Amino acid sequence: MQLTNLSFYSFILFFVLILILPAWADMDLTQREVDAAREREKAVDGKKILADSFFDSAADYSRFIGRITDRDLTTNVVKVWAENGNVKFLRSGDNLLFAVASQKDDKLCLGYVRSSEKNYFVMHIKNIYDCWQADDFFRIGMMLRFKADILSQRVKEASINRLIILRKREDFAKQLNAVNHFLWTYEQQKIQVALDYDKKILEMERAKERAIQSFLSQKQDNIKLQGELSYRLDVLDKDLEDSRIEKIELFADRWASDLDLGLPVQTTPQSIVHGTLGERKFGDRAGKDER
Repeated sequence: MQLTNLSFYSFILFFVLILILPAWADMDLTQREVDAAREREKAVDGKKILADSFFDSAADYSRFIGRITDRDLTTNVVKVWAENGNVKFLRSGDNLLFAVASQKDDKLCLGYVRSSEKNYFVMHIKNIYDCWQADDFFRIGMMLRFKADILSQRVKEASINRLIILRKREDFAKQLNAVNHFLWTYEQQKIQVALDYDKKILEMERAKERAIQSFLSQKQDNIKLQGELSYRLDVLDKDLEDSRIEKIELFADRWASDLDLGLPVQTTPQSIVHGTLGERKFGDRAGKDER
């Protein structure tokens, strides 16, 4: 049973590698192109720019060799195969000058591009007899020498466009690398974030406990201070009472109050000098009491 499972997993791994390796090879090739462009950085106006590793400024991209692979019944429209893959940059309406490769003279014919694809293009010949024998036509397999200045310009433009694409790809690759790093380390980052917040929560709980303890200590201190201040106020109130100065001036005769208290008084009351409750006649009352 274990051998069967091992064989099954081996087959799955082999199948996955078959699917991944082509894409991996393409990515590796593109990365090598980027690295090669980085190595060929040039200084332009004091700034470094990438140089396309596939573009050679010394090469003449306007000249190439082609072979006729097909033609129509009029023999004026031919399909040409070119080993130079740059013919894919030709566009409909482009002018081409060409001559038969076997001819040593400089007679040139003019052709107009109708369509193009990788290593192939379709061309309409304006006048075949400008570079070929009279009463004859181009046969399939004939080799032609082409001269197209527009192709050299298109290759240069493609090189510049390629540099722009390389920069964009490098930026996207960096972004993808950051995204992949985040996804690959998601669990670790999640745990780290949870730990950071747990630390913050623990610190906040400790700060809360310290604040509560400080508040309780402040309460106990205030209770003690309250008792001490109350005691000091009571002592001060007693001292104030003991140090109070009494007034000596009498505003009423005390004969009646002394008589009520049973204190020894004379039989005849003294006349009231200042009375707050009005004048009273104590003589009559004293005489009645004696009787």
